[in-house]
Amino acid sequence: SGLETPNPFSHFITNLSHHHGVFMVAGILDSILHNTMRLVKKVELGKQF
Repeated sequence: SGLETPNPFSHFITNLSHHHGVFMVAGILDSILHNTMRLVKKVELGKQF
């Protein structure tokens, strides 16, 4: 019956939010990595002088 088939629109929204979540996590990880590298560079520069 038609009720058993998933709604394509809700399926699309679920996929969209899932991908958005993945991008959000990737962005957060990228930001953390970037800040860590900057901090390491700052510490290394501090050691030189």
